[in-house]
Amino acid sequence: MYHRFITLYIIGILFIFSHLPVLCAETSQRTIDLSINTVTVTLSITPENDILAYNVVETLPTGTIPFNISTDGIFHATSGRIKWGTFLDHSPRNFSYTLMLNPGEYNIDGTFCLDGDVLSVLGDQNVQVEYFPLNIDLYELPPAQINETYSIFLTTSGGYLPYVFDVSDGSLPSGILLNTGTGEIYGEPQVSGSYTFSIGVTDQNDYAAMEYSLEINETFQFKHINQTLPRGTKDLSYFYNIEASGGKPPYVFKKLSGSLPQDIVFQSDGNLSGVPKQTGLFTFSVQLTDLYDRVIQKEYTLQIVDNISIITDILPDGIVGNAYEQQLISNGGYGDKIWSVYSGRLPQNIQLDPSTGMIKGSPELANYHSIVLSVEDIDGRTAYKAMTLEMIGILKLEINEMPVGSKSHEYSETIRITGGKAPFEFDYTGSLPIGLELDKTTGIISGIPEYAAVKNMYVTITDSTTPQPQEISEKIRIKTASELTITTPAILPRARKGKEINLFNLLAFGGPDPFQWTVESGDLPYGLQMDPVTALISGTPLNSGNIVMTVAVQDNKGEIAQKEFLWHIYDNLSIQTNALPDAAKDIVYNVTLSGSGGLPDYTWHLKNGHLPDNLQLDSKTGRIYGTPGQKSPFTFTIQINDSDSPPQVAEKTFTIEVLDDDLYIS
Repeated sequence: MYHRFITLYIIGILFIFSHLPVLCAETSQRTIDLSINTVTVTLSITPENDILAYNVVETLPTGTIPFNISTDGIFHATSGRIKWGTFLDHSPRNFSYTLMLNPGEYNIDGTFCLDGDVLSVLGDQNVQVEYFPLNIDLYELPPAQINETYSIFLTTSGGYLPYVFDVSDGSLPSGILLNTGTGEIYGEPQVSGSYTFSIGVTDQNDYAAMEYSLEINETFQFKHINQTLPRGTKDLSYFYNIEASGGKPPYVFKKLSGSLPQDIVFQSDGNLSGVPKQTGLFTFSVQLTDLYDRVIQKEYTLQIVDNISIITDILPDGIVGNAYEQQLISNGGYGDKIWSVYSGRLPQNIQLDPSTGMIKGSPELANYHSIVLSVEDIDGRTAYKAMTLEMIGILKLEINEMPVGSKSHEYSETIRITGGKAPFEFDYTGSLPIGLELDKTTGIISGIPEYAAVKNMYVTITDSTTPQPQEISEKIRIKTASELTITTPAILPRARKGKEINLFNLLAFGGPDPFQWTVESGDLPYGLQMDPVTALISGTPLNSGNIVMTVAVQDNKGEIAQKEFLWHIYDNLSIQTNALPDAAKDIVYNVTLSGSGGLPDYTWHLKNGHLPDNLQLDSKTGRIYGTPGQKSPFTFTIQINDSDSPPQVAEKTFTIEVLDDDLYIS
């Protein structure tokens, strides 16, 4: 490559005359760079500090057309001049342009005007262009993108102007054109891919060509269209990849500005990861660069919120037949919440509104339910909480007249109630027969009455329903008599189906014996007998259930007394639950085993085997609960004991398999 540098320094010398204004020297510098037949000219103008305005004019060789004109210069084809300015200051500036010339000798002339005074560059600038063979000097084409403006001039040197360009082999991609006069390849490519073609150039004497491959990429862009990234959760692991498409991989990502949550790190591959330690809305800018140094930017926002949790700790009891309403409350998360019963079930006629978290309805039956509630936000954050929900029967007094007692004989009768929730508290106003007293925790009136009398009292009974206990106050009458009276307590000792009972006699006082005993209404439990003279009850009950019967006794004078008895025959103890549902790793588990028969209350034990890690068995309720942390099947045996003496025992073997959360169906 042939280069010639011509530098001219011009210093204008101003002479000071007594009758003329003072003029200062100004400086201009011209640099000419010649490469074969391409001439690049640079002018540097440095005005003095007292100059108010200036412009620059460059006169070109006849017939030449400049390109790459800097500093907003304007070429006037008619005069063959380039003009820069006017600049309303005295700041130094550089001005440049490029010419292509045929072989020969040329002069270039330039002037600059300072506050109206025109100064010329001293001496013509001579450029001698030698002949060189015609060639295309551009060896590679820069890559393009579909639907984006593309422009590149084929650098050509030597030979004689004008040049004529053509596609000599192959074809240009769709949307790309060739300017045959300037050698510009331009347009907006429509289809991505790699295209090979040859461009030829012809002057008046010669021909040259060059083969090119033009790579057209898909539009270089961020894949994530939205500005907002998926929300993260404080103190939980966050991971997200900002991705790119189009352009030419590999890509390099860089955070330009803004802030990220504490402990969130942005990597050069676009990965955001870490465990955020603060909540808030964070905005930051990302720069993306591809292999061809294309650069695009985008601003993102990342919101970190508190994890979701259920604030409600306990569910109040409901009362059968009364409206029930309880609002569940959550904290944290984002957006609307969806509530559900994750495991277990709600009482009959009680519903959970999934959108509001309101539990409401009117319970129809008294029962007890162990449930796990869940709440989920719009991002999928989920919280669980195990709770119990008990529906209590309406507290009622079964009788307003206590069984008759016999003067001077042992008395023990229970104030009979239905519904309510134990434990109960009993109190009264008025008076009991002398010798009797009320046990305020059991409701049993007992003692030895000293007189025959009829007494009235108001009994107040309070249960343990939460949050508002039920309370009733009603009048009760109690009679103690001297005449014939059955004194055996109305509630008979519990008995077990299939087991011989402990023999006992019904007792009566106040009349001459012998007595004659009969069952007036109802029946003795099947399998039991009563001696009509001694009232000895014996045998083995073959059925279970609650037995109500009325027994009469007649003394030797023909006097008759009657009494209603209640007898509970309980079934053999068993575990009713047949199988346990599978669990999910790291998800709350809550299932209550069901027992039947025997004499409540029950006690539950893990007899052998192991529960899944982090699960526990409540010995009083039979509830298995916790959050399993290890995937595996677990087999174990559960034993239940009742309150009989000696206690009944039953057992059953279960298997719980702990699965991954994504394999678990609740």
